Amino acid sequence: MTDTSQVLRLAAAVRPNCDKIIESSTKFQSEGFVSDTPVLVLLAAGKGTRFGHSPKCIQLVNDTPLARHSIEAFRQLNPGAAICLVGYRHEEVATALGADNIYVRSENP
Repeated sequence: MTDTSQVLRLAAAVRPNCDKIIESSTKFQSEGFVSDTPVLVLLAAGKGTRFGHSPKCIQLVNDTPLARHSIEAFRQLNPGAAICLVGYRHEEVATALGADNIYVRSENP
């Protein structure tokens, strides 16, 4: 049986609101989302401590941040938005991954 308080905490943690959006691509602010266009949701909120001091998602692979490879592969297939869930050092992650994405700050440490 599920504990009701756990369900309520989870619902509050994942409920999106405008306060959690820390940076948004100008393109998607003006055009919005189209329901039949796929969107990439990229989980980039962790520390990735086994990779050193910088977040794992921005470690360079062939001079490109690791997570940026996924974004670019997605964009080759369709023009949809890339929504990046960020947390640890979110400003640095958003800068490294580029201004053409939507960044949502996670409240979950």
